[in-house]
Amino acid sequence: MISSSYINEMKRKQITLDVYKTNNPLNPIGYGYGLWYVNPNVHYISGANGQYIIVDERKGIVITIMSTGEIYPMLSQIQKWLL
Repeated sequence: MISSSYINEMKRKQITLDVYKTNNPLNPIGYGYGLWYVNPNVHYISGANGQYIIVDERKGIVITIMSTGEIYPMLSQIQKWLL
């Protein structure tokens, strides 16, 4: 079992992405332990070719995307809805 303290550390911004720029509409500002950090409530994991798990803790939402196509238009819509 993974401890809740480790999960809290995993979600915490460990690295600030001051100079890292991305075209990703979710616009991460940091990186935790295996998670992109968008804000204290929104984190995501991304895989190759448009695979995402996006978590919004404030709204209690988990979004999974399995895609092989252009993903950024969909992420733009999700970003507007979540943020």
